[in-house]
This record gives sequence, structure tokens and C-alpha cells, in this order.
Amino acid sequence: MPHGDATVVVSQLDGAGGYAPGKLRDQAEHAVAAGDLRPLGKLIREASLWQLPTDKPAGPDSDICTDGIEYVFEHRGPDGYRLIQRGTCEMDESLYAIVHAWRGVTNLAS
Repeated sequence: MPHGDATVVVSQLDGAGGYAPGKLRDQAEHAVAAGDLRPLGKLIREASLWQLPTDKPAGPDSDICTDGIEYVFEHRGPDGYRLIQRGTCEMDESLYAIVHAWRGVTNLAS
């Protein structure tokens, strides 16, 4: 793979686990060229995604997600591995912008 290119792995669970995520339903890998990653990289930098805590810290005004989508952002690179996870009610506009751009890069509708 040329320098700057990436492989994006998309995993979807069946959601049939009650309060657990369920089992792996589908998984696909997408090779993404460096040029196609630039808009996504800009959004990631603007959101300071890799500086966020793995889980959103609980506070007095925190929402409790009891249903919906759980987004998991993972990155493996020269600096190591990072994982950020947020439920639907914990997402802000900058994280939704990353999800929307990621869908465009991988040509996925959802």
C-alpha cells in the first residue's frame, strides 16, 4: 500500500444481544487512497478526535444511551492504537461530520 493510503474496516453487528452489542453480521475492508482521506483527516483534526477520552466522561448533565447506534472510532498507526466510542446521544456535530465524511470515503450509505 502506498504511503498515506489506508485500509478502512467496516464491521456491523446484528444488535441482537439485548444490552450487549450482539454478534458480527457483516465485515468489509475498503482501500482508501491518500487523496480521498484529506477531507476526513481535516475533520478528525478539527474535532481533536484522537485526543478525546475513550469513553465520554459521565457528568451531572450526561445523557444515558439506552438504545441506538454505538460508534467506535479506531486508529492504528506509528504512534500506536486509539479507540474512541460514543453512543448516539453522546455524539456532537463534529463527530457526526466525521461519520458522514467516512461514509463518503467508503461509498457506504449507512
